[in-house]
Amino acid sequence: MAAKKQQQKIEFTLREKTGTGVCRKIRAKNLVPVILYGPEHKEGLAGTVSARAIAPIANSGARETTVIELAMSDGKECMALIRDVQRHPLTQNIRHIDFYQVLKGHKIKVEIPIRVINKELAPGLKEGGLLNQITRSLFVEIKPRDIPEDIVVDIAKLEIGGEIFIKDLPCRRIVTFCPQKTRWCFIFLSQEPLLKQKKKRSLKRNQQRLKYWRKARPKKRTRNSIGEDTKPL
Repeated sequence: MAAKKQQQKIEFTLREKTGTGVCRKIRAKNLVPVILYGPEHKEGLAGTVSARAIAPIANSGARETTVIELAMSDGKECMALIRDVQRHPLTQNIRHIDFYQVLKGHKIKVEIPIRVINKELAPGLKEGGLLNQITRSLFVEIKPRDIPEDIVVDIAKLEIGGEIFIKDLPCRRIVTFCPQKTRWCFIFLSQEPLLKQKKKRSLKRNQQRLKYWRKARPKKRTRNSIGEDTKPL
C-alpha cells in the first residue's frame, strides 16, 4: 500500500443564506458554496471555502480519498471528505461541493484506486501472456488517518495462469474490504485469446504456402525480337 496522505487544511466559513442567487454572488467573490453532512450535521451545514484552496484537491484523481481538515469559523476543527463536486457544463469550473464529516477512530467506506507495478518484470507478460485486471479500484472500510493514495499490486513474479486475490494484499491488517470476499480474484494472467492464436497460426500457414508456391512455380521464358527463346528469368 502506498504512503499515507497528509491532511489538507482549509478554512470553512458558515453562511446563513442559501439559494441560487446567493451562490452566484458567492462564486463572484472567488469562493465556493459548500454543504457539510455527517453524524453531527445530518441536516447539512452550509458554508463557503476558498476556490483557490479547494481546487487542487477537487480537481485531483484522489479527491474522494483525501482527508480535509476544515477550520470552522467558530474555532472548531472538523475532518471531512469530498463526496460530490458540481461543475459548470461548459467551463467545468467548480460550482458546489458536498463534504462528508468523518470522526477520529471510526472507519469509513471509501473507494481506493489500484496501481499495478513491475509489469515489465512479469515472466508471463514476457512470454506473450495477457494481463486481465477485473477492477481498477476497491471499496474498503478504513480509518481516516490510514487512507492511502492507492493500493499497490506488484506483479513482478506473475506467470501465465497466475492469479492475485484480495487475501494476497499486504494491507489487509488495516483495512476491511467491502464485501468481505478475500478469495475474490481481481488480477490474473492468461494466454492470448484463442481467436487471436488462430489468426496468428493461419497467417503463418499462408506465409509458408506463399513461400513454397513461389519456389515451386515454373520459371517464365521470354522471346527476343527475332523469336528465339532466351534464358529463364
